[in-house]
This record gives sequence, C-alpha cells and structure tokens, in this order.
Amino acid sequence: MLVSAELDMLWANAAALAFTARRGQITRGDGRLILSPRRHEDSLRAFLADLGEGSGLWVLKADESWLVRVEPIAPPNAAPAWMLTWQAMEGENRYLWADLGSHLNLTPSETRILRSLLDGSPVDETAEQLSISVQTARTHVRRIYAKLGVSNREQLFAVALPYRWG
Repeated sequence: MLVSAELDMLWANAAALAFTARRGQITRGDGRLILSPRRHEDSLRAFLADLGEGSGLWVLKADESWLVRVEPIAPPNAAPAWMLTWQAMEGENRYLWADLGSHLNLTPSETRILRSLLDGSPVDETAEQLSISVQTARTHVRRIYAKLGVSNREQLFAVALPYRWG
C-alpha cells in the first residue's frame, strides 16, 4: 500500500485491500490506514517523519506482530509518500516463498499441498484444510515426491526450503 504522512491510503493492491478489510488492529476507513490502539498510528507517523528519504523497517507488536518494510516513493516536489509492505512475524504466514509451483514444476494443487506439509501439517490435516479426501492428498504427495525425486520428508524439506525466506 502507498500512504501519505497522515496515513491516507493513496493506493492499495488487492492484497492490501483484503488485509485491511478484516476486522482487527489494522484496518482502513475513510480512505486512511487505521491502527488500533491509536498510539500505533502515532508511532508509525513518527517513524515516517524520522525516516527522511531512506527506507527502513518498522515493527508493529499488537495481537499479531508485523514487520513493515517502508520505502519512500514520491516524485520531486511532491508530497511525501511511502510504500508499506507488511510481513507477518508469527504463525504460518511468517515466511515468504518463491513461486514454488513454477520453480519445481508443480500444479497449483500440488503447490498448496507442499506448502501445507512445509508448514508442518500432517497429510490428514492438510486434506481437511483443503477440503479434499485424504486419498487425494496422498496422491498429490506421491506426485510431488516423484517430481522432486525425493523419497521422504527430510529430502522434501531439503529441496523446498531454499525457496523460503524468513
């Protein structure tokens, strides 16, 4: 998302709109980013003011902890604006992944199964999360193993983890 010094949302992609649409401590209203409690907004505004023309990282510790990458983006002689990129620091969303599917030649279904396995979920839990049968999940796992040339989870992790950041 792109914000002004007063946290007006100047631009947001679909992910940012979905992120701020959920009810929680990070939302949007009247075209601006709202952090609750308000002291978090004051902290972010102060961080932006002190940042100047450089980029930096700001940490929001709330119900969930977030690492926010801040990049100044404004043409000369324009009001200051910053691009904010949010990254979860806890839970299953704490890692950034390269596009595993295309890099490892996996189908979208196989990629979802692989990501679930890499997050530590057993096959039966993965099947339930994805609303598929356990047998279907196991078939996908067999195909993943065959495509990657591995025969156990340890080898699977060794092949896939270089695509993870965080």
